[in-house]
Amino acid sequence: MITLPYTEIIDLKSNYHEAEYSLFIRLPNEYKTNNKSYPTLFLLDPQYLFSACYGVRKIYENYIIIGIGHKDLDFKELDQKTRGHKMEICRDRDFLPWKLDKKTFIEGVSEAIFDEIVSASGQAEKFAQFINHQVVPLIDQKFRATFERTLIGHSFGGVFASFMLY
Repeated sequence: MITLPYTEIIDLKSNYHEAEYSLFIRLPNEYKTNNKSYPTLFLLDPQYLFSACYGVRKIYENYIIIGIGHKDLDFKELDQKTRGHKMEICRDRDFLPWKLDKKTFIEGVSEAIFDEIVSASGQAEKFAQFINHQVVPLIDQKFRATFERTLIGHSFGGVFASFMLY
């Protein structure tokens, strides 16, 4: 795994459901040379969003960026098809507040994987508990974070961000 400057990774097992996560943390460049506290920017799907925010100066100078990623989605070790299926299972489990209907059509997956996706889906409440009771307290304890927090997600991650707001 490549380590980017000003970043660290913390692996964390959920106390609320059977899942493991990697927190990708990007500190402001000046973090270690000052005593300033920073607002936090929590990102879902960091495999997409972390790199986009990592290099945006207005973001990385003013926020502690925390990408909440699924630990077993190693882009280097998994082939694209396996990674896609695992990602679908994790995202449907964590980001959807409702169970998928068995009649839902998902193209290109076997019936066994489709059943696994449907079975896992709808655990957004447990993922919310994980964020609220494990991730946020860990970040607050380990870093100089203010109480100003933002959560960003897209697609099903956007559904989860709306669920958290609601």
